Amino acid sequence: MQQCTLEEKSAVLHQKISALLNEIKLAGESENDSAAVEHLLLACIISLYYSDLIKANEYLAEAKSHCRHSSLLTGILGKRTRFQEQEYAQLVVELQRAETVPEPASQIGFSNFPVNVALDDDTLLKEAELTKDLPHTLLADHEAAVLLVEGLVSRRKRARTTLQDEEHLAYIQLALHSSNCYAIRSSALFDRSRLEGDKSRRTTRAMQQLEVLMMSFRDTTHDPILRAPFALAVNVPPSWKVEEALGFLLLQNGITNEAINIFTSLELWEDVIECYQRVGQKVKAEDLIMKELAKEETAVMWCRLGDIREDVACYDKAWELSQHRSARSRRDLGRLLLRRQDYQGAADALRQGLDINAIDAGAWFSMGYCQLKLGEFGQAELSLRRCVNLDPDNALAWNNLGSIALRGQDYNKAYRILQDSIKADYDNWNVWDNYQNACLKVKDFEEEIKACYRLLELKGRLNVDSLGLLVAAVIDGVADIHGVSAARLLPKVKELFGAMSVKLTDNSKVWYLYGKLNASELERAADETARKEVLQAVVMKLQRSFRCAVKETDWEREDYSLINTLNVAKELGNYQRLLIAAETDDTEQRSVRSSCRVMLDSVISRVEKSCTNFATGGLAVSEEAASLLTDIRAMRAQL
Repeated sequence: MQQCTLEEKSAVLHQKISALLNEIKLAGESENDSAAVEHLLLACIISLYYSDLIKANEYLAEAKSHCRHSSLLTGILGKRTRFQEQEYAQLVVELQRAETVPEPASQIGFSNFPVNVALDDDTLLKEAELTKDLPHTLLADHEAAVLLVEGLVSRRKRARTTLQDEEHLAYIQLALHSSNCYAIRSSALFDRSRLEGDKSRRTTRAMQQLEVLMMSFRDTTHDPILRAPFALAVNVPPSWKVEEALGFLLLQNGITNEAINIFTSLELWEDVIECYQRVGQKVKAEDLIMKELAKEETAVMWCRLGDIREDVACYDKAWELSQHRSARSRRDLGRLLLRRQDYQGAADALRQGLDINAIDAGAWFSMGYCQLKLGEFGQAELSLRRCVNLDPDNALAWNNLGSIALRGQDYNKAYRILQDSIKADYDNWNVWDNYQNACLKVKDFEEEIKACYRLLELKGRLNVDSLGLLVAAVIDGVADIHGVSAARLLPKVKELFGAMSVKLTDNSKVWYLYGKLNASELERAADETARKEVLQAVVMKLQRSFRCAVKETDWEREDYSLINTLNVAKELGNYQRLLIAAETDDTEQRSVRSSCRVMLDSVISRVEKSCTNFATGGLAVSEEAASLLTDIRAMRAQL
C-alpha cells in the first residue's frame, strides 16, 4: 500500500517486499486452499507490478495447483454484431474438470454488487451469441480469482494488441459469470473498462461502468469487511484510482474540462498540468505550478516547471531542494539534455538519478541511448539489458539491443533478441526491418519472408538489396538455418513478389528480381509449351522493370541508374531472343523481335546522346557501363 501511494517505484520497498515474500512460505503453511491462493495471488500481483514476469508465473502456477479446475482459451463459432449473418470464431475461456461448489454464506448477494453495465450499441450485441452454450459454473472465490489474475498475467506476457485485449476480455467475462465475490467482480469490471476505453463503440460503456464503480465504492450502507476478501489478491483499485481512470478516459475523448474538474477535486495537480499541456495551454499550467510553489516548494513541482519551461535551472532547484534525493529531477534533466543532443551531459545526469533509483526502466533506456550515441556500445548493452529486465515490453530497448548485436556481427544473438522485440511491439517497422536483416544473416529465410510481408503492411516498401540476396539464395539453393535447401521456398517467394508488385508497381528492381525468379523455373519446364510460358512470364516482368527504369529522370546521367537500366535491357534482350527461338508462330516471332529492336535502339541512342564526350568523341561512362553497352550493341546487331 505504501508503494501505491508513491509517485515512482521504489527500489528500497522492492527489496523489502521481496525479502518478505521469500520469508513467507505461502502455500506450505496453510491447509486452507482459499487462504493459500489469496497469498499466492497477492505475491503474483506484486511481481507483476515490478515487472518480474518469471516470479509472477511461478506464483500463478502454484495458485492454480490449489484449484479443482483448469481453463482453456479456445474459439467457438458465434456472432458479435446485430447484422452478422455468418458465424466466426469467438474467443472464450472454457472450464475443464470444474466442480460446482456451494456459495459461501459470507458472500454478498447480487443486489449489492456494482451493476454490470450492459453494452448499448446499434451494431454490437451485448454479448457474443455462440452456437454452443457454455455452462455457467459457480466457482469458489479463490478459483475465480485465479482466473482473473491468469488473464492479467497472460496480457503482460506480450505487447498489447487487439488479440491480446480479446484474450483478456475472455477471462474477465468468465470471472464475471462464475463469481459472487464483490472484490473479484469489481476488479473485473475495472479491468474491462480500461480495455474498452479506446474502442469507439465501447467507450461510453467504459465511462458509465467507472461511474458505477465509484458510486459502489462510496456506498457505506454495507459492511466493508464483507467486501474485503481477495481485494488485494485481485488488485482492486482504491476509489480515487477509479476516479482518476475516468478522468483520463474523459481526457482521451476530448472532454478536457470534466477531466480537469476530476483531477482538481483529487488534488492530482500533475494530471491537471498534463491536461493543460495537452490542449496547448502552457500559460495556465505554469500559473498553477507557481501557485502550488507559493504554497509549498516541492521537487516534483519544480520538475514540472522545468518540463514546461525546458529550463535546466528548474531541475537543479529540484535537486537541491530534495537534498540530492530526487531521481526524477536527474531523469527529467537527462531527457532534456538528450533532446538537445548533449549526450554526455544527459548520461551524467541520468547516472546520478539511477544511483538513487535503479529500477527506473525509462531512465535505463535513455542512458543506453546516450551511450549508443557516444559509441560506448558495451555500456549501452548493459544499460538496455537492465531496461528490458525491468520492462520486458519495451520494444525500442529490444530493438536497440538487436542493433548493437548486428553492429557487432553477432547475428545469432541479434536474431534471438529481435524475436523478443517483435513480441513487445508487433507494429514497429524499425523492429521488423532489423529482424529481416538478422534473418538474412542467419539464413532463416522463412522468417525473412514473414518479416517482408509485415514490412509491406507497415511501411509499404522493402529493402531491395535484402530482397536480392533472398532471391539469390532461393535460386542457388543455399542451405538455410536448418540445413535444408532454400530452393523449396520458391513458391512462397513468388507469392511475396506477387504481393509486392501490387504495392510497388513502379520499382524497377522488384520487377527485375521477380523476373529472375520466374527464369529459375526454366530448367524445370516439363516441355516446350511450359518453357514458352515461363519465358513469356519472364519477358513480361523484365519489360515492366525496363519501363520503370527509364521513367526515372536523367537515369543515364547517374552511374548507378545507368548500370541498372543497361543491365535490365541486356537481360530483357537475352530472354526475348530465347522467346523468339521458342515461338513457332511467325507473327509472334516478328512481334517479339520488333519489340526487342525498339527497346535496344532506344537505350543505345539515349546513352549516346547524353553521355558522348564531344571533345574526345567517346562515351563518358564507367567501365562497367561501357561493357554493358558493348554487349547490347552486339545483341542488336544480331537481330
